[in-house]
Amino acid sequence: MGHTKLGGNKEMRIGRKATLLLSLLVAASMTLAACGPKQGAGTGAEKPQDKPATSTKKPAVGGEVNLALDKEPDSFNPILYSTAFGAEIIQHVYDGLFTFNDKWEPQPHIAESWKVSDDKLTFTIKIKEGVKFSDGAELTAEDVVFTLATLKDKDYTGPRASSMRDVESVEATGKYEVTLKLKKPFAPIFTNINYGILQKKLFESTSIKDMDKNPVSMNPIGTGPYTLKEYVRGQYVILERNPNWFASEKYGGAPFIQTIRYKVIPDSQTQLAAMQNGEIDWLNPEPTDVAMLEKDFAGKVDFVAQNVKTNDFGDQVFKPYVIRSINGVPTAIIGQAFPYTPIANP
Repeated sequence: MGHTKLGGNKEMRIGRKATLLLSLLVAASMTLAACGPKQGAGTGAEKPQDKPATSTKKPAVGGEVNLALDKEPDSFNPILYSTAFGAEIIQHVYDGLFTFNDKWEPQPHIAESWKVSDDKLTFTIKIKEGVKFSDGAELTAEDVVFTLATLKDKDYTGPRASSMRDVESVEATGKYEVTLKLKKPFAPIFTNINYGILQKKLFESTSIKDMDKNPVSMNPIGTGPYTLKEYVRGQYVILERNPNWFASEKYGGAPFIQTIRYKVIPDSQTQLAAMQNGEIDWLNPEPTDVAMLEKDFAGKVDFVAQNVKTNDFGDQVFKPYVIRSINGVPTAIIGQAFPYTPIANP
């Protein structure tokens, strides 16, 4: 992602957010909804990770957020992509089986419930009924099995083959039930199978070794809070709010931002200029540019900064950020530090 550098490992599993970008948009746009003009300001696009919204006032849906990508996304397929730039799009278009709270404990999402046998070798997952892909097809156990079994196939040469190394078998034991047999007790099983779920019928006619050539790999059809509206290679990616996202009600009607537009801007100084002239609404500036941005936006922004000496966020990493506006409201947040969860593996 143009405004996020993931450190040593740039992979991201669905449900593991590398950045708090959209949760910051949640806070910023809720403030704007309360005190600004009627611009359709809302909460933001990110799927909440641990608990649903509790506010009794439902923000309006609308507006557009413009962001930058440092590089071209390599793939929009959740088991094929290998860069953070593909992951940035995938995390909004696809859902994984679980989300995780701030203690990295798995929470229900597509997986409604699960149980582990006494010997820790059988892992049974109950799939939530009524989850729909953006083309209207219902997600079932067959889709989950297809996604995970692909990772075990000898013809799969993508970056996630090792995730299933300790899984002996995966099968559908009911329309909404998946059972995994493990070779040995394996604690990371929750994260190792938490990829965006592919729709089996869209890929089953394509050989696994040619999966990257399937049109859906670059025209994704997922179950996430956003759908791909338009993609022009080398220029931009436009995501549109999915009005039928299965988890929307749980999270108070989210997502509230209607459109997310990513512009491919490889050069950091070009990104800086785009921020200054209003083309993008978010910037992860070079440290040397922060003081200048504070001066440029003086009197027009709220300044937010975390005193890292207090260690309020424990061992989390801090990054600079700038948010210029939400839904056209000329407000920005500039700061030199915010936490994100380092990604061990997408």
